[in-house]
Amino acid sequence: MKIFGAALAILLVGIAYSIWGLTWPGVIAAGVIGIVLSQAMHATGWREVLTIAGTVCLIAAGLGASLLLLQMFVS
Repeated sequence: MKIFGAALAILLVGIAYSIWGLTWPGVIAAGVIGIVLSQAMHATGWREVLTIAGTVCLIAAGLGASLLLLQMFVS
């Protein structure tokens, strides 16, 4: 189930970042997807896939925001 969750997250974050790129709208979209998917708390079975996908999406949004902030201060 964890592998399916990670694959779903990679697919969703890939779609969000391919549409908007590594910009603030892309990071916000990945974050919103992560928040919505991670609401399946105390997950068992297929809900575990959604919880893991949400967690990975939130991590990807955090990394994207960190990179954008770093670019802002370096430039």
